Amino acid sequence: MKFLIFGLPYRNSSAGIRVLHRLGDELKKLGCNAFVFTEWKQSAQLIPHIGDCIVIYPESVRGNPLCAKNVVRYVLNTPGYLGLSDSVYPDSELVFVYNEALIPATQAATSQVIDKSRIMEISVLEPWLFKPNPEVEKVYDAAYWVGKGVFMLEKTNPEVAKYLEGKKFVQITYQLPSTREALALLFQSCREFVTVDNFTAMLAESRLCGCKAVIIGENGPIEPTDDVGHWRTKWYETDCIRNFVGLCQHRFEASAAA
Repeated sequence: MKFLIFGLPYRNSSAGIRVLHRLGDELKKLGCNAFVFTEWKQSAQLIPHIGDCIVIYPESVRGNPLCAKNVVRYVLNTPGYLGLSDSVYPDSELVFVYNEALIPATQAATSQVIDKSRIMEISVLEPWLFKPNPEVEKVYDAAYWVGKGVFMLEKTNPEVAKYLEGKKFVQITYQLPSTREALALLFQSCREFVTVDNFTAMLAESRLCGCKAVIIGENGPIEPTDDVGHWRTKWYETDCIRNFVGLCQHRFEASAAA
């Protein structure tokens, strides 16, 4: 099978982008022909050559810009998030979700049954990097990240300022730290990870490095209570991708033979 994945240029600071790139790599390992497409300006040139290729769009892409007949919608965040993406998917699309938490919102966006067989939780959290390191000194009280929480800044800024007051903190940006190794080292150097983004992989990455994680909302700080221990082995679990390939074969090859 041939897969064309609509992604964005690889970026260390985006778990969603890293997931799409790793999906391409893992599909190749399974013997599939897979390519991650990142140059939108040339998308019109691809349309005549799509053919029977299965095009994978993340939920952030509106519609079907490549006019593909075989479409997979891979939901990595809430459909229609902040009105920036589609909130309803056509029956022609085969829909998958990144994790179980996204099932209810995704089910509301499609008539398909979205159950655990549609979960494709691909880890991009390297267990050999994100772990405690007692040899690294705690030199910062906190590391602060805005990320997708930028839309909440007007409401959360007073609470953020209050929480960080008097603390020695460093702000994480889309550019810095520039490598995954440097991000892990930063978390190992901090006592807390503070963010207004409640859907970021850094919540797990920081906690695995020994940081306390805090999400700042307009009503103050909240500490996540979910268990992050499974991320220590999740990297090596790729059965969900095999399941994905099987469901794609059943759906699209059966349709082609009909």
